Amino acid sequence: MKFKITPEIIDLIIFGMENQSEEMVFDTHTFELVPATEIEPDAETDEERYLPLPEWNSTMGFQLMERFVAGLKNPLMREELRRALSTGRGVFRNFKNVIKQRMDIERLWFSFKERELKKLVLEWYNSYCEAWGLKKVSPEPEEEGEETEELILSDFEIRQGRGEELDTVLLWDRKAFFEMLDGYDERDIQGMYEKRREKLPNPHSEDSLVFLALTPGGEIAGFIWGVNDGEISGLTRIFQIYVSDEYKGLGLSRVLFDRYLSEACGRGCTSVRIKLMGNALNIAEKLSQRGFYVRSTELELDLR
Repeated sequence: MKFKITPEIIDLIIFGMENQSEEMVFDTHTFELVPATEIEPDAETDEERYLPLPEWNSTMGFQLMERFVAGLKNPLMREELRRALSTGRGVFRNFKNVIKQRMDIERLWFSFKERELKKLVLEWYNSYCEAWGLKKVSPEPEEEGEETEELILSDFEIRQGRGEELDTVLLWDRKAFFEMLDGYDERDIQGMYEKRREKLPNPHSEDSLVFLALTPGGEIAGFIWGVNDGEISGLTRIFQIYVSDEYKGLGLSRVLFDRYLSEACGRGCTSVRIKLMGNALNIAEKLSQRGFYVRSTELELDLR
């Protein structure tokens, strides 16, 4: 009856769990799945040799989808999937149809589902380990962002902008600037942006550094733009990092940021600065975790 869990056995158990048409058990002698109806009635043999699989049913599957949607950071897809989960009849089919519209989100779902089911199998296995005198197995530690980055790189092309693509950077920069200051008077934002525009370099200049995230169809999903400072040696300044609403919450901004830093290092830069304002202040804590520190603070008081 005693056996050691392996990746192959885990996959086999998950396959059996998802087979809702027939009850399966795990044969600890042959390491195979056996239909419960084919086992000869022998209580002692059954208890020692055949193990019932971890519990898995449609209710648990629905709850898994709810957890995935609740943790999904992309606002547009999160709301669409929530609507699919509230349809009642045909909810699994509706969820599947919605998620198939976006390959990147679909990959995240399958990755999330596989990870959660593996945890269930390990909990199942560990429930027997104590009786067998075996050491419990711990889930493999997950490197934060590593799996997400792998999924992103399989669905998006991350590369430097070139040619006419660079002409769109200023248009995207304006859109990002207005979103960043959402809540301010629009005329004030326009005035602030015009002053900003006067100081911005040409994206085509040799000192400019632009990275784009492109969908398989060639659509720009996001970008990061900065420039090597001409006055302070070794300094690069990031002017803008932006991801469109449709692709937010996938980790694209982090991947773009890392690619920018890597290229900046290759160009001999030794430090990087980024100015935050408006809604962008929300990322200050994340940047501090990456080693950024505050150089200055500007406060504003509304006298009205």
